[in-house]
Amino acid sequence: MNTKNNHKKIKTFTFADIILAVAVLIASVLLIMSLFHSKSDLKVVVNKDGKEVYSINLQNVSNPFEYKIDGSISLTLLIEHDGVTVVESECKDKICQSAEKLTKSGQIAVCLPAKVTVKLDDVGDNHISIDGVAR
Repeated sequence: MNTKNNHKKIKTFTFADIILAVAVLIASVLLIMSLFHSKSDLKVVVNKDGKEVYSINLQNVSNPFEYKIDGSISLTLLIEHDGVTVVESECKDKICQSAEKLTKSGQIAVCLPAKVTVKLDDVGDNHISIDGVAR
């Protein structure tokens, strides 16, 4: 008796599975690279009453210095080569002072009583500011 065994070969991976795995691997590598990528040139942009009053490229900052924003409520910023911090505010809440040092593009510190925003942007950014959800 000669019985033919009809063994069907079971495929464990299809071509589409391989393509998907490669795409996920490439996306993972790109994500990791972006997390550890060296920082791009950043600039500090200070707005008061909705108008830009000061801007500086952090690459040009060799020594830390303080910048004072005068008004009915004054603020003092500490500008360093790697970021900016609100070190003093005359407002009673002092919420802007409790914000951590801004070191990444898109970070912002706001003092509502003084009507001041301090934001870090990439040097090449000249676009209209939009919120993080819309980016």
